[in-house]
Amino acid sequence: MAEKLKQFEEKEVDGDVLDFNERPLPSKEEPFFQQQTFDYGNLRNAKETITHHIHQSVDAVNADVTLFGTGQAFWIAPRTCTIESIKEVHGTAGTDAGAVTLNVEKLTGTQATGAGTDILSSGISLKGATNTVVTGTFVTTSGVRGLLVNERLGVVVTGTPTAINNVTIVIEVKYT
Repeated sequence: MAEKLKQFEEKEVDGDVLDFNERPLPSKEEPFFQQQTFDYGNLRNAKETITHHIHQSVDAVNADVTLFGTGQAFWIAPRTCTIESIKEVHGTAGTDAGAVTLNVEKLTGTQATGAGTDILSSGISLKGATNTVVTGTFVTTSGVRGLLVNERLGVVVTGTPTAINNVTIVIEVKYT
């Protein structure tokens, strides 16, 4: 019986043994985003890490600086979860005279970015030492770190983001 079962688990093809219990490699025709599937059905207490990158674009004609990846929602909760940690690192620090900070906010319903609830008690300075991981401090308000299905996370940058570049935000969530 065990030998028969082994027949179905492995198959020899051109001298290589294929294990059918492993996920097959995607075909060349299959787009990358379709390969990345995740079953959120049974994840109680499982953790997931969300990474969000922000890059800078400078309009030399108008002297405008745009940080791509801010002013918008960047993640939608697939099921209820709690935010466990928020970390940030940047490759180029801000040079503007005023304070420049980054905060992550919880967006519910139809709230636009900037109108949500701040998750960090104070924004993380984007003028600090480069290539140094900074862990944010959560607000103490009850329930702010919890997200329901379809609630979103957004990034808000305050101040003038002159020279800031290569910002990475890593958020760890725990499904409930």
